[in-house]
Amino acid sequence: MTKFKYRAKNNRGDIVGGVVRAANVLAAEKILRDNGLLAVDLSPESRNIVSLFGLIKKVSLKDKSIFASQLSTMVSAGLALPRCLNIIAAQTDNQYLKTIYYNISHDLEEGTNFSSALEKHPEVFDRLFVSIIHSGESTGNLDTVLLGLSKKLENDQNISGKLLAALVYPAFIILALFVVSWIMLVKIVPQIESVFKDANVDLPWATSVLISTSHFLISYWWLVIILIISLVIFVRYYLRTASGENFYSRLQLRIPGLRRIVSDIYMARFCRTIEMLFSSGVSLLEAIETTADTMVNYYYKRSLQRVAKEVQKGVSFSVELSKDPLFPPLVSQMLSVGEQTGKSSEVMEKLARYYESEADVAIKSVYSLVEPLAMIIVGIGVAILVFAILVPIYQIALMQ
Repeated sequence: MTKFKYRAKNNRGDIVGGVVRAANVLAAEKILRDNGLLAVDLSPESRNIVSLFGLIKKVSLKDKSIFASQLSTMVSAGLALPRCLNIIAAQTDNQYLKTIYYNISHDLEEGTNFSSALEKHPEVFDRLFVSIIHSGESTGNLDTVLLGLSKKLENDQNISGKLLAALVYPAFIILALFVVSWIMLVKIVPQIESVFKDANVDLPWATSVLISTSHFLISYWWLVIILIISLVIFVRYYLRTASGENFYSRLQLRIPGLRRIVSDIYMARFCRTIEMLFSSGVSLLEAIETTADTMVNYYYKRSLQRVAKEVQKGVSFSVELSKDPLFPPLVSQMLSVGEQTGKSSEVMEKLARYYESEADVAIKSVYSLVEPLAMIIVGIGVAILVFAILVPIYQIALMQ
């Protein structure tokens, strides 16, 4: 059951407020009507410790891809949109999405068009999603554009999944080193320290640092945990600020080796998004502006916003892209061919497949580079521990 905050009119016309528990928004409205109240505003209650810290799980690309795919199948079968939304809501286990789907269904039954109903939930459905749905409504090809949107989202999910998979193993290795080091510093080093004191040997600097670190962790382990949690929260919120977004975007484009991967991934998404919007009948200017909104990297977003302004003045899309160093010459040259032949959508689709393939190769190269790098880090860590512990033991052995 979900808690809904409401503002409603009673029989005397007064506005009252409160909270009601119900399975969905329709059930909540029925409960209010049964109590002589007419809902004016009704929304899920989200004031809890999780939401206050902004740690609610985001809706994944997979969730949206499944939604678009299921909806495409039902629409092509001739089912009415409100019924489609109710069926999908009943099937999903995500309570957050379930509530949103029921809200959209309610809006549709009230006479709101589909794209406008989606637009009320920007935290789930971005401008790209809404624009494509709007074009599908206008042309009567809603099932077709939904299917294309589902494939696009699924492809984005695959790229993100491969990149994550390439980083999981190295991250696990480094985490294991951290855990083992913590256990050694807290449990083993104190026992060895007593041996060193009894032997009265001069300790090398590495051993002294190791023992001091052990003392600090034993006495102030709680402070270390607080610092780690504080750092995570700080980084999370900093990256949401304008300066944090700019810093992270700049970092993506400056780290050696990472720039190529970022470029291939953004070019793949750029070409696929433009191709989808062109195929859906969206105007050139709106397609560029919508694609700019989907760009997470600040510099790609800013570049496309600049291009949109120039295109609005009548400048060729391909000409403006050719002036921007973030976009490879191949993109502007192929787009120019598409503009001349009237086949921009087909050209962008081929470019999308090319850059998706390049992104896949780049991600595999990341794995081949990061794995040995992780092993080197582990090796250095182990070497420091071995040096700090074995050298004093060797000195003790020589004294006997």
